[in-house]
Amino acid sequence: MPAEPHLDIEKLKLIVDCLVAIGTIACAITAVFGSDIRSLRFRPEFSLSIRGPFKSPLKVRDGNKDIEVTAYLSMLNIRNIGNQDAKNVEVFVSGLEVELADGTFKKQEEFPALNLRWAHLNFTFADVIRPGMQRDCDFSVIVKREGLPPGCEWYNKKLSKVPGDTNLGFQFIFLPFTRDYVVGPGKYRLLGQVAAKNTKPKDFTLELNHTGHWFEDEQAMSSKGLGIL
Repeated sequence: MPAEPHLDIEKLKLIVDCLVAIGTIACAITAVFGSDIRSLRFRPEFSLSIRGPFKSPLKVRDGNKDIEVTAYLSMLNIRNIGNQDAKNVEVFVSGLEVELADGTFKKQEEFPALNLRWAHLNFTFADVIRPGMQRDCDFSVIVKREGLPPGCEWYNKKLSKVPGDTNLGFQFIFLPFTRDYVVGPGKYRLLGQVAAKNTKPKDFTLELNHTGHWFEDEQAMSSKGLGIL
């Protein structure tokens, strides 16, 4: 008659104790690092693109009154391609570089570092951008210099002797009185970040070719007036 299997109580107790200890450690790790672990799987992520330029009437300041001019407007589209809501989203422009004759780029020291404003809201922060959704920031304005009043926010007297028919300005939440956010023709790199409360900032570089030429046709302006490189 075969012998009955011997049950080692001490070994069984040791195995149970080990399993309990592993479970306790796992719970402790989850309690301490749970949000960090979840953030590796669920987080917002951004993609950027420029829409426009679109031809549009634009009200500008002329002394104590508003007048209407024709302008080309562009939008910066921010899309959440992640799998979690992006909360308190902002778009910050940290600098502008201009291409020199030798092909290198030089930082424009006088260019302001400011937030763009969300389209139709004039706010710095967008409360939420849900996964798969998108929102636009007001991005740039192109206006003809001819007939532009000196009091206009898109006029920059420093450009009066610079060749070209148009000015390019950026639509910040605040427009400094120095007008250094308005530039003349040239190839530029715009540097910045998209940030949200619940994800790390995303750096971006946008390359623009502002030729200084004005075209009445939107398609011609898009290809020959303001090129997105």
